[in-house]
Amino acid sequence: MQGVAGRGGRGVRAVATLGLAVAVLGAAGCVHRYRNDWVAPGFRTAVLPRIALVPLVNLSGYPQAGEIVAQLLGTELYRRGFRLIASWRVREALQAAEIDPELAPEAAMRVDWAAFGRRLGVDGILVGSVDEMRYKRDLGEDPVVGYTVRLLDTASGRVLWTASHSRAEHGIFYHKHHLHENVQRIAHAMLETLLDEAGPPAAVGMSEQGAPAGGESRASEGPEPASSDGGMSEGAGGSSDGEGGPQAEETAR
Repeated sequence: MQGVAGRGGRGVRAVATLGLAVAVLGAAGCVHRYRNDWVAPGFRTAVLPRIALVPLVNLSGYPQAGEIVAQLLGTELYRRGFRLIASWRVREALQAAEIDPELAPEAAMRVDWAAFGRRLGVDGILVGSVDEMRYKRDLGEDPVVGYTVRLLDTASGRVLWTASHSRAEHGIFYHKHHLHENVQRIAHAMLETLLDEAGPPAAVGMSEQGAPAGGESRASEGPEPASSDGGMSEGAGGSSDGEGGPQAEETAR
């Protein structure tokens, strides 16, 4: 009987130890990512000399989320050598067409963006939606960000690239990044996949806003901004193989 009781006691202690380990890991923190990337077969970014970036449709409820994501995504696009037309030109065209992605998201979702891009005189137009941007109250304030982008050929309306990513950070003692930092990390991961699949944009000197627009190799761009999540890299996983359509990847650490 003592042997049975001893084995039972060891089993209870093992379960308790496992539960404690799970609790400690949860407090220490983790990052959950979802990625779905697709690049049209044969598409090369160099065939689109000029691109318009439209403020994303805000489906998140977070004030100015679409504008925030567009600004941070635009910075990453500049850094990668894409040539964007001036944002004031996009805003003026939106106002003239009475389109407001922030206040009227449903109407903005129905816009013929390829035709809008042709009126702007650009080769491609980048649109999308912010699906989630908030602090989730769990064991603290956990940042959650998710957005989707689509690059359209304005001549044909064809979708050339689409990406949908989300990132959520959890934990008590884990150093959590600001919402804006997570937006930047997602933009970095999205463009890494795009450039891996479709190559670098054409070198065209300077953008209309005075930012460098090419002429620098990806290898010389410098490392990704330092991460505080234990060196977890966004990587380029989950990208399309160019033939089978979108592929999704979900990770939890």
